[in-house]
Amino acid sequence: MSGTPQQIGPYTVESELGRGGMGVVYRALDTRLDRAVAIKALPEHLADDPDRLARFEREARLLASLNHPNVAGIHGVEEHDGARYLVLEFVEGETLAATLDRGPLSVDEAIGLAVQIAAGIEAAHDAGVVHRDLKPGNIIITPDGKAKVLDFGLARVEESASSSGSSMSPTMTSPAQHSPTMPGVILGTAAYMSPEQARGRRVDKRTDIWSFGVVLFEMLTGASPFVGETVSDSIGAILHKPIDLARLPRDTPPAVRTTLRRCLQRDKQQRYRDIGDACLELLDESADAGAPKRDERAAWRRVGLASGWVVAMAAIATTITLGARPAPVSSARERLDMDIVPRSGIELARTRTPPRISPDSSMLTYLVYQEGERDTRIAVRDLHTGAEWILRGPRTPNHPVWAHDGESILYSTGQRIERIDVRGGRPELVAAVQNFTQTAPAAIDASGRYVFSRLRGVLLAVEPGSSEPVELIDPIPGREGDWPIAPTFLPDGEHVLFTNQDDVTADSGLYVGSIVDGASRRLLPFETNCIFVEPDIAVYWRDGDLLARRFDTNALEFAGEPVRVAESVLRRTWPIFGIFDANAETLAYVANESDGALDIMTMLDIETGEETELGVEGSLWSPAISPDGTRIAFDRTLDGTAGNIVVLDIATGEERTLSRDEANESAPIWSPDGEQIYFFRGTDMCRVPADASREAVRIYAGSATCQPIAVTADGARLLFAAGDGREATSLLDLQTGEAAPVRINEPNPFFGVGLTTDDKWLLYVGDRAGESRFFAARLDGEGEPVPIVPGYGAVMHVAGEWAYYRTRSDLMRVRIQVVDDELVIGDPERIVSMEGLGNPAGSIDGAKLVLIRSDQPLRGGSIRVVRNWIPEALR
Repeated sequence: MSGTPQQIGPYTVESELGRGGMGVVYRALDTRLDRAVAIKALPEHLADDPDRLARFEREARLLASLNHPNVAGIHGVEEHDGARYLVLEFVEGETLAATLDRGPLSVDEAIGLAVQIAAGIEAAHDAGVVHRDLKPGNIIITPDGKAKVLDFGLARVEESASSSGSSMSPTMTSPAQHSPTMPGVILGTAAYMSPEQARGRRVDKRTDIWSFGVVLFEMLTGASPFVGETVSDSIGAILHKPIDLARLPRDTPPAVRTTLRRCLQRDKQQRYRDIGDACLELLDESADAGAPKRDERAAWRRVGLASGWVVAMAAIATTITLGARPAPVSSARERLDMDIVPRSGIELARTRTPPRISPDSSMLTYLVYQEGERDTRIAVRDLHTGAEWILRGPRTPNHPVWAHDGESILYSTGQRIERIDVRGGRPELVAAVQNFTQTAPAAIDASGRYVFSRLRGVLLAVEPGSSEPVELIDPIPGREGDWPIAPTFLPDGEHVLFTNQDDVTADSGLYVGSIVDGASRRLLPFETNCIFVEPDIAVYWRDGDLLARRFDTNALEFAGEPVRVAESVLRRTWPIFGIFDANAETLAYVANESDGALDIMTMLDIETGEETELGVEGSLWSPAISPDGTRIAFDRTLDGTAGNIVVLDIATGEERTLSRDEANESAPIWSPDGEQIYFFRGTDMCRVPADASREAVRIYAGSATCQPIAVTADGARLLFAAGDGREATSLLDLQTGEAAPVRINEPNPFFGVGLTTDDKWLLYVGDRAGESRFFAARLDGEGEPVPIVPGYGAVMHVAGEWAYYRTRSDLMRVRIQVVDDELVIGDPERIVSMEGLGNPAGSIDGAKLVLIRSDQPLRGGSIRVVRNWIPEALR
């Protein structure tokens, strides 16, 4: 953001969103209303161009005259250092162009979006505004599927008289001093121009009708009908190339074909007079569309599954291969193992969430990475035909699950619960649930409620359309630290099996509970998710195997001995769940590809980029480097349950276990002199000498997990966060044992994450505009919070003057110094990709960084799908 103003009036500039010939756009925070906005400015080299300045100011007036849900609005105009800025509505989502980069839309989805686009353009036309640059890049699709038209930078109020001469045409600049090779530069994007616009003639609202037809054609086919290698090629195609409606999908309704023909008439006299006419035609078609397709889909799903699997084996041998133990398909009861490999260009997200089998076993959904992307998407595989497609939902959805009708999938985004049709379309909002962290498999009950849990919370449910979650089950009432995850419903619809992950080992395990009265009890003393398969089988993970066992749904107890149904099944280390799913027909799981450690510890030389393994293996958490840089304290979790505090001598490789307890011990931090280590044990905070010369002692008893964050430089106070950090961030007096809450000038819940070297500033993550932001605030509560880095940033570690934080994909750091009681903030530096990393630990001098890397590949591989998996002993 070199040369970018950090503050424009009351707006704090956070990041650049994009730039083009008509302006640079930044994301900013409106500090008065605490909302995100977009700020548009002319590029520096155009700031003195009178024509461009006039067009820029005209855009402000035009946008201010529009007020429509399908048009991005304007909040105001600001001036800073002689430059003019538009303050615009910030629209979450992605451009239609980005969506179409992944392929064409379904017919129903294209019609739905086209109706919204046409409605927005109609509102502009009613206000006397012609857009003149309508294209997919100027249309944003929000997460809830709303289309918003933006960037009226080329628009103009309709004029009664045409201009003469190409250099004075409204589609041309004045002779371009910025282009030494061209006498004039055509505005707009060539492939979407109307013929009259390409010829430099007078334009009116019918030029937008042509561009709308081009956009609709591209939504249906995936490509503009007039795209060419050069601008001249595109213009030639616009003026002369026949419009090939044969490229449209075969199921395109006749009314849509008629709409395209009427929009794409080269003689504008033959086009629709108003875009509202096209909108009405599409609305009529939209009202009639869909029902027959649903009937056809239902009929298709009634095809016998056994024959479908046999056909699949013959038809898609290139993507489904026989597994290690193939079985002939001579009997409907014989087991059939197959490996599902995602198609070229996408990779399986192996550890993010279990694959999910549709209720009728005809389809499989799982998360994938697309080539060149770091965010995950929802993929669906048709197990009959082998077809695979990616749903156009959000980036990085959490734990998709099938609705009971098998027609749609539900998932969470952290702020919303959404539903998306499995055959395509835009996400629909089910419930807006603010400020919850859902990182474990969820479920849908028979009534359609979405059942999930907050981090270290209770089992919750939200009704469709509700924003208030209802508490269902608290495994240990009145005590923090429990985390019920991965529910699976029993046939009565009242009881669920779920995993309880707890800071006290004795309370962890597989539970059964009632969503009616909230009562629950433990069935197995180890942490594992479980899938109930009607009528009476439960499947769970144990020591790398999947075990199936009878479950008495009346007594709510296991019956008989478990039977192994799969080996070497992958399990995630935290939150703990096996990567598998099952129903009466089908079993699906991801294989464990490593026989070694779950995690390895490495040391990164930040200056050289050289990374060295330290010889520490296991399930590793929360590293912390001693102040002198010679030792590392960390938590090693044993048997997937309780963690113990260990110290590593970097030079010798010697490990020393400082504390071992049945309660979970984690999050060690060092005293400033390097002689003591503070950590949490269950809901208590403890202290132990770093040389293990004495037993650990409790220094504070909490009602929730109390995570130590930092000890002040004088060693007198300890900053800690209770629960997930949003309940309370406090300072503990280490002499008196008294804790006082930290009350800074912060309007939103925050996570306490570190202190500056003078102990006067708290570095924390605040929740702004639905995203995590990195701030500093005075511990005495004076003044306003200071943004440390623009845009999204989740702080992960503070060491000396260095604060380490993550963006959506990378580990970054920034130097924060205190000079004359003021913060001096350095430039952000990228260190390494966050993929596959846990929380890092940096040395105080900023030279070294300890990383915890997963020994399991996070991408790639396949899903083992097993037909007729239930063993004879359980049939």
